[in-house]
Amino acid sequence: VSQSRYPYYSSSVAADIIDAIADGIHVVAAAGNEYSKIDITTGPDYNNYCNATLSGINYQWYIHRGTAPGAVPGVISVGSVGVNSAEYKSNFSNCGPRIDVYAPGSNIMSSFNSTASYGGTNDSRNATYKLGKISGTSMASPQVTGVLACLLETYPNLTPIQARDFIINSAKINYKISSAVS
Repeated sequence: VSQSRYPYYSSSVAADIIDAIADGIHVVAAAGNEYSKIDITTGPDYNNYCNATLSGINYQWYIHRGTAPGAVPGVISVGSVGVNSAEYKSNFSNCGPRIDVYAPGSNIMSSFNSTASYGGTNDSRNATYKLGKISGTSMASPQVTGVLACLLETYPNLTPIQARDFIINSAKINYKISSAVS
């Protein structure tokens, strides 16, 4: 089993994230790029696993739990959609009941370290960085974080759960840009 094919859920990271949320910290996280279904803790697929060997160690690999922090209960978990007018789930993005909201995450212009393998062009402001288009749920989650920051500026006393619920309930369900234009 390839580690990159199935998400790995770290219980110790999850415990820290749960404590942070209980302390009032708002957490937005990328859902992951393994093209896997991520289930909720009470879902029928949450405890599905396969046996795997990695570096000579045998594991029960839970294939529908997602990664931490993205799949931890209470986190705003963000999947990726494309940026064209036909709005689609990005082919790499995890999906399923645990994903709270989707945001554009395909071909997003970003900056990155010049040693990265993304290609891109040199940033004229600093030769240590390059500019280029990157895809991933890590490109989608900052956009939701920005929405959360604006929300908390207006309503600074929202708890993490209230803010998560607000974002989920404000999102368009099965929204297609092409249908909104016609």
